[in-house]
Amino acid sequence: MGNYEYKCVEVPETFGGNKKDLSQKIVPAYTEMINNYAKDGWEYVSIDTVSFFYSPNLLIRILRSIPILGAFFSQDETTTFKMIVFKIKKNASKTHSAIEKK
Repeated sequence: MGNYEYKCVEVPETFGGNKKDLSQKIVPAYTEMINNYAKDGWEYVSIDTVSFFYSPNLLIRILRSIPILGAFFSQDETTTFKMIVFKIKKNASKTHSAIEKK
């Protein structure tokens, strides 16, 4: 693991459309993204799902604690997204960065 540098790229968790869109738009979009990173030397590792839990700001938390007002303010929220993980040998990423700057 120490010989590699890793990069995570966020991708949409859900898509709208119909079943035809899966094969005609979504799968080709993922394929294109993975191939574009591969051209730069990045190797695909995985697609992971990440959930992020967060609370509203302090004022909303205080107002939410008041019984009469509490129902009018949103509860804590969880956002879920997917990310594609790529890796590249440490020396290779420096070479690619130098090429991009030229």
